[in-house]
Amino acid sequence: MSLPTLARTPRVGAVIVNWNSFDHLRRCLAALSAQETHFARVVVVDNDSIDAAENLDLASGPENLSYLRLPYNAGFARGNNLAFQALADCEWVALINPDAFLDRDWLLRMIEASVNHPGFSCFASRLVSANQPSILDGMGDAYHVSGLVWRHGHGRPLREIPAVEVFSPCAAAALYRREALLAVGGFDEDFFCYVEDVDCLVRLQGARPGGPARKAGRRQRACQDVAQAPGDPGASLGFHSRDLAGHR
Repeated sequence: MSLPTLARTPRVGAVIVNWNSFDHLRRCLAALSAQETHFARVVVVDNDSIDAAENLDLASGPENLSYLRLPYNAGFARGNNLAFQALADCEWVALINPDAFLDRDWLLRMIEASVNHPGFSCFASRLVSANQPSILDGMGDAYHVSGLVWRHGHGRPLREIPAVEVFSPCAAAALYRREALLAVGGFDEDFFCYVEDVDCLVRLQGARPGGPARKAGRRQRACQDVAQAPGDPGASLGFHSRDLAGHR
């Protein structure tokens, strides 16, 4: 499926929560600018980074880039929640960590997945290390009844993992239906910058029958699109990247 066959292209806003990670952020924004299908809006939320004004060149990013600098380190969860409110004109919200570098067709394939699977409210990315792209960093998150969470497919060869339904996307590079996020109150800000994505999906899947979250849709799927992360292939993108979004 290609976008020209759609009656109307869904509006997708991108959110990047940043904290002292400008070298990665520049490359991340360049990847957004190079997308075959453009984001309707791009919002960078900065968690009071050092020398933020001097380090972020808005002219080098997408034309529709806006920048929200917070006066304190609010963390990953609150930074995204603020952006959700700012993107009221978008049906979908793409969350992208500053050290996640999207393939050129990432947004195109995410939109195609949302059209082909209308019963799903969010879509996970296939994440690989930029240093070893044949090995998966993860493909969504798994959740155990004990409360343990882990990255689905972490460390496995890329070719072994097909597109599947997963418990939760990893918010390092994922697409969410904005209405579904708002229906459950967005991310729980008590988590600050870890596991808030899994918690959000617990609430989406646990909404009472007929409740707003269930009406908005509660299923999630891992797609065959790719985002790369720098650093050690053995490092988890989720933990590595959240250090760039905010510390306690």
